[in-house]
Amino acid sequence: MKKLYLKILYIFIFLISLSTLGQGIINNHWQLGQVDLNFTNPTPLASTISNGNGGLTFISDDLGNLLFYTNGVVVWNKNHTVMQNGSALMNIGSYSIVNSIIVPNPANNNQYYIFTSFYLTPSNYSPFNTYYSYSIVDFTNNVLGSVKDLNNFEFSSYGLNQYSKAFTIPSSTNILIENRYYYGPLTVTKDANNEAYWLILQDKNKLLSYKIDNSGLNLTPIESIFSNYQIYTPGQWDAQNSSVYGRQNSKIRMTPDNTRLIGLEIPRLNVSDPLYSYSGFYKLDFNPTTGAFSNFQSLLGSYRVYDFEISNNYQNIYLLRNSLAQVNQTINGEVLVKDINNPSTPLRSLNIYGTSTTSSGFSSIQKDRNGNILLSSNSSINNANKYIHKIEDQDNFSTSSVLSNFVYLNNITLGGIFPQLIPQLSTLNQNCQSLTLNTEPNTGIFTYQDYSDITTDVNYIINLSSQDITMKARDFIILKPNTHIVTGSKFLAKIENCSSGRFANYYIDESDNLENNFIDSSSKVKIYPNPSNSYVTFESVGYTITNVTITSTEGFQVFDSRIDNTNSYQLDVSFLRKGIYIVTFKTKEGNTFVEKLIKK
Repeated sequence: MKKLYLKILYIFIFLISLSTLGQGIINNHWQLGQVDLNFTNPTPLASTISNGNGGLTFISDDLGNLLFYTNGVVVWNKNHTVMQNGSALMNIGSYSIVNSIIVPNPANNNQYYIFTSFYLTPSNYSPFNTYYSYSIVDFTNNVLGSVKDLNNFEFSSYGLNQYSKAFTIPSSTNILIENRYYYGPLTVTKDANNEAYWLILQDKNKLLSYKIDNSGLNLTPIESIFSNYQIYTPGQWDAQNSSVYGRQNSKIRMTPDNTRLIGLEIPRLNVSDPLYSYSGFYKLDFNPTTGAFSNFQSLLGSYRVYDFEISNNYQNIYLLRNSLAQVNQTINGEVLVKDINNPSTPLRSLNIYGTSTTSSGFSSIQKDRNGNILLSSNSSINNANKYIHKIEDQDNFSTSSVLSNFVYLNNITLGGIFPQLIPQLSTLNQNCQSLTLNTEPNTGIFTYQDYSDITTDVNYIINLSSQDITMKARDFIILKPNTHIVTGSKFLAKIENCSSGRFANYYIDESDNLENNFIDSSSKVKIYPNPSNSYVTFESVGYTITNVTITSTEGFQVFDSRIDNTNSYQLDVSFLRKGIYIVTFKTKEGNTFVEKLIKK
């Protein structure tokens, strides 16, 4: 019986990032129209993307590269073109988006959820409701992603067209959630073990917590009920003017320690009577184990607050407000700070850093993945709308200020809202153990899993042609020299978390026709320069290259080409995302070689 000799000195199959189930840097890019904000470094880098689109929520891959984004209506891929099936997330007539977020699916490394709240635009200027839905983006068979055809949008009873790419999210009584006006807050936080998500939605006087874990999305929520006018005080419909007065919108955020929720009921802006213009600010305790909320506490009233963010030490809330009594003048877009733990302490207005000038003109506030609290502006005064601004000394109630012109936006005007920060899950199982394999038992099909690393000892043999062996490790798998795998058997190596996988695989089976071949990483083919961000040369020593295949760490084949019998081949790799790739070479002599390529 012939044997397949794997003369592999040390082939490492490395895990690139373990911060979150394969989405190690999921908050690394904000695609704000033609502005791309990259958060790889503590100070964001703004670059101009000519074909960029304005999104509400964004997701990055393991290496921090933009993966896809959406405004809740259209989904764009990393190339800034409409994703397959992503042209319209709602086909139900006229509607508008309130909120949208993207959450990785812990149960499937190739899938992401898009959660959206939206309201239907009434044709007769009558009162309207806000609803929730979700869609699924899948990368299993498409490296650029595809929105799944779910064919289950349950709005037929409302006389609306059926939509094929989303589910509506039911309440605890399995009926449609209907909040009045723009009450569509949603956020995501972590469970107590840092291994799953809680999706938080509002159903009038209830907060609903939906678990997203290694079984996927559980649509039976944990329900927390509050009294009337605590968390839900919708405004009134003014039929004469066809508008809302009073409170008409809401926003919720979790504190960084994951134990409290801060909620804001947002007043209708630009109405003549300030009595109907006050915000409602409140705090709730959160149990990340059960998903339940309790202990309502009012924080603030009598202010026209429309956005807020929480400091890193979760002691301070930074507020954006418009002027209180004089609606049409004075300080709009002012930044204030509130002490969470001492509600009786008066608000303090922030000045521009190093000056006595009161802050004003800011339109959105949001923390980035590096912990900075950023501000956007819609004011053209001093070109404020062409910069991102920042809260300086955010953890200090008495000395914090606004650092203006923190990041220049390349002369592009930006006045829109920022995306929510999605929390990072930690899936490292510290109980993972190392494993060394000496010989393979004749078991037919066998899987080694839940190990930190797997190493084969010298002369490790898979000696049955019907053998089917899978190795799964969190950090790396090493096949030492003289590892033998009999032709006809199957071998699968996967890098994944100890409990669930979300990473790359390299697969060898009999279809590769390797009976008389060997895989060798002892520099029979050289790649230079390596790393590279442009052209690389593949050069063999004593062999003629006939085929080059490049596979990503996600397991996708990103390049495959037959070559016209040469021992030196040049390729422009600028089309690849930054990261590590496996390059497989086949030769005229019948050999297969594997090398590692690093794209800068």
